[in-house]
Amino acid sequence: MGLILGPVIIFWMVSFFYSWRMGYIIFIDKPFFPYIVSVILIAIIVALIYVFIGLFTFKDHRELAMFEIPWVFLLNKHSFLIFVSSMLIYFFGGNIFNGDIPKTIIFILAFSISLGSLVGCFSASAFMQKYNISETH
Repeated sequence: MGLILGPVIIFWMVSFFYSWRMGYIIFIDKPFFPYIVSVILIAIIVALIYVFIGLFTFKDHRELAMFEIPWVFLLNKHSFLIFVSSMLIYFFGGNIFNGDIPKTIIFILAFSISLGSLVGCFSASAFMQKYNISETH
């Protein structure tokens, strides 16, 4: 299972750090407070909402496969599509999306999805222990 999960986790880690770099490039000439702080807080809150919605879909289960929750976060086709779309818009949409608000939205989407996927994957076992969900192999 690690042969499959490992590369996907590495992909989301690289995506997280690249979205962090993307935010640095976008916000390099902006004031730290209130602009950068508020955008980063919004991105973290959106990531946490993504994680909580994903985790609480499993709250009523009594038994789950060992890697079922990490699969949901790491291989979610909708989040992958939104992330890839935001990266394509960032790379190729410079003429259309050149204002501060579209660039900020692109950063929030990329950062939130990559962070939420990693947090959801790594918090799955704690969630399963808290709600007494047993693992099957």
